[in-house]
Amino acid sequence: MERLGVAVPILPGQFDRWREMVAELKRRDDEHQASMKAKGVDAEFVWLESTPAGEMVVVYQEGHDLQSYMRKVFESDEPFDRWFAEELRAVHGFDPEVPPPPLEQVF
Repeated sequence: MERLGVAVPILPGQFDRWREMVAELKRRDDEHQASMKAKGVDAEFVWLESTPAGEMVVVYQEGHDLQSYMRKVFESDEPFDRWFAEELRAVHGFDPEVPPPPLEQVF
């Protein structure tokens, strides 16, 4: 099993939309859980942290092939995944054409 932790900024002016996205994810929890499971995520925990640089979302996942999770979301034709990918673009600025920066586990 792999473990992955990332901190993702919320784009300026997108905090309210992020809150709406979280509320929708909670409403659609069954779809979200099924989507993650299909892409190798067994568990996910998410925290909001306010920093001097702005709001950050801290995400911790456990599962298999976690580095490819976001690519799988953006490549999916499933209606839930298409909605989720659009929200991730708008709220966090994710670009499926640009790979995420490498992570360095320090301990």
